Order: sequence, then C-alpha cells, then structure tokens
Amino acid sequence: MRSAITSGTNRNYRQYEDIWATFLSDRFASVDKLLHGRTDKEKRGILVLFVQHLSSNSLNIRSGMAALRNLFRVCLEDTRLFDDASVLAARDSCRPNPRTVSLAKEVRLRLPVPFELVRALRMTLWLGDSALDSKMTYLGVLLAYCLCLRVGEYAHDSENKGKHSIRNEDVYFKCKDSIQRRPWEFNEHSNFEVATVMIILRSSKVDNTGRGRYEYLSPDSELHVECLNDLTWWVKNSTTTHGEPFLSRYQVCKGKLSYKVLTREMVSSALKEGATSLGLDESRISTHSLKIGGPSDMRAAGFGDEAIRRKTKHTSDASLGYQLSSVRDVGPLTVASQGLGLSVKEVNGLFPTKRQAGPMISGDLKRMVLKVKWPIVQSAVVSEMALNSGGGLTSSSSGKGILNSAEYE
Repeated sequence: MRSAITSGTNRNYRQYEDIWATFLSDRFASVDKLLHGRTDKEKRGILVLFVQHLSSNSLNIRSGMAALRNLFRVCLEDTRLFDDASVLAARDSCRPNPRTVSLAKEVRLRLPVPFELVRALRMTLWLGDSALDSKMTYLGVLLAYCLCLRVGEYAHDSENKGKHSIRNEDVYFKCKDSIQRRPWEFNEHSNFEVATVMIILRSSKVDNTGRGRYEYLSPDSELHVECLNDLTWWVKNSTTTHGEPFLSRYQVCKGKLSYKVLTREMVSSALKEGATSLGLDESRISTHSLKIGGPSDMRAAGFGDEAIRRKTKHTSDASLGYQLSSVRDVGPLTVASQGLGLSVKEVNGLFPTKRQAGPMISGDLKRMVLKVKWPIVQSAVVSEMALNSGGGLTSSSSGKGILNSAEYE
C-alpha cells in the first residue's frame, strides 16, 4: 500500500512518522503509534495536541497530518478520526499567516524555460561535433519542452528508477512508404524518410485512467521538420534496442562498449549553464522549468486553459500552476481599450430593477384590512381622558377589546 504513492512522498511521510513516534514517547509513554486501547475522545485529544506540536515547531501541519493518515490507512486502521470536527478546528486555528506562506513559497518558485533557451542549447549540445551524450541531453530538453513532460517521463530518475520513462517500443516512426518502423530498425545507413513520429507515454503521474498518452510530431512547421530530423538521426546512432530507454545510447569508448542513460542531473546541469549564458537566474531554473515552459508560452500566445490541459493532460485546476502570468496576459484594461466591456445599459439590465420601498396597497385590500381590524377596536370606549400616563388606551368596564399600552405602541 505504500507503493501507491511516489517514493518522494513516502520519504517525506516517514520523516513525520518519526516525529509522531517521538511526540508520543515524550507525552504519552504508554500509547502506541496507532492509539490502540484509547477512547475516541482520548484519540481526538492526542491528535489535537499533535497539531499544536507541529505548529509550535514550525512544521508543515498539512504534510504531517497527511503522513499520519497514510500510516493509519496502511495499517488498516479507521481514518475517520482525522475528519473529526475538533481535529479540523485545531488545524484551522494553527493555520499560518497567508502572507508568510506566500513569501516562503516564493523562494522555491521556478522560472519557465523560454524557447530561446532551447535554441541556445541546440547550438551548444547538438550542432557540430558534440558528443553523443550532449546530443542525448539536448533531445531530452526538446521533448520535455514540446510535449510538456516531467523529467521522470523521459530521463532516468533515482526516485522512480526510470519506470515512467519512454522506452524504444513506445516510439513509432511512420515513414513515407506508409510503414511504421521501430527505433531499432534504423541504423546509420538507413534511408527511410520519416513522415510522422508517434510517442506513447505509458506511465504518467497525471494519468489515472491507465490508457497512456499519445503524442504526435508531424512536419507542420520548420521547427517540426527539424525535430523529426533530430529524432531520426538519434535512432540511427544510439544503437539501442527493444526494452531500453529511448534516450540511452551505446558507444565504444577506449575499446570497450559503453552504455549510458539520460539522467536528471545531465538535464539540470545543461539548463543551468544555458540559463546563465542568457542572463537568467540559474537558481530558479530546474528540470521542472521545462514542464512549465510550454504551458506558459501557450498562455502568452493566447491559448485557453482547455487547449493547454489537452497538452499537459491535467484533469483539474492544477494545470493553472504551470501557466505563469506574463505581460501578455489579457486583463480588464485590454478589454476596455478595445471597447469590448459592458456598457452602462447592459450593466443596468443584469438584475431585476428595485421597486420603491413600501408597496402601495390597493383599495380592495385596504378595505379588507380595516374590516378585519374594526371588530377589535369598536368595542373600546376611547375618550380624551382614556389615554393613560403610559401612552396606552383603556376600555369600558365590559372588558371587550382591551388594548394595553404595549399593543397600542
């Protein structure tokens, strides 16, 4: 059940499990980590105190409680306790200042990779007599940018051990003779003319359906043609075969056959060096910047969220986190400058018109109201002297239709 979440999340959760164990041993020596033998009220109290403990030690309450919930779930314990009103209230009361949270997150923000950086890397990593490893690094950058990929989807990542990366059997080259060929069918003497490349992402963080993600590269522009040529050159020279990562290579080095797989570190290093050469802040550039680059460029070009989601394959508003704002964003002033905003007349018709306060009573309704009220007051004998000192009315000795001061007021 622990493998249901990523290795990075598991690693973070285990840190909080250790914090939970230390908290229990310090505060409740006889209580085990799953709170066995305790009443529901005692369990709620312990969780509330743990929330306070996390807050007082400037630890992430959300991550800590998520780790604890996962621990209970993995051990097949009831997790409804974490949704108790008192526990949720404790979490809300310890919520940090939003401004403080924003400033802390700003430090970790990453810049999107602009296409200018991709072009600069092509000059240094691909063209000329660049080494095969440099060409492999550039190809990873190019695919990540144009397909909006996470680094684990095209390179070997120590966290997931390459289980999400593109394999040779996931890439299809449709040639102009209408035959689909696989990467290992090419060699340096092949003369196949490639028309389209189909890449299937079999495994992805955002794919909850299990169907995979199908991407196509066709010669729609000069850049697309260039990309197809680069991919074709790669499969002719990498000499890898079925079952191996698409971005890997064999090469004879010092008389021995050497095998190399593209890694996260190779991509990260190349991006930072390229960013520095263009005057970008390299501390804000990482492999994740490639995942942000494509969607941010699409947004700057005026594409809507639906089109961007189709490319990133997000099914929620999480896609908005990859579309960074820029000076090209359309705002209210942009609309107003083109005279496309709402007019006064249109605004005035958005809601029903308010009527005057105190609606008029029709003649028939007025007579009916008087008729209902008349029997109550007609039996009262009212005179000048009948007004008492409290402002009320007195009635005749018959006692019918008595109106006291409160009713009169």
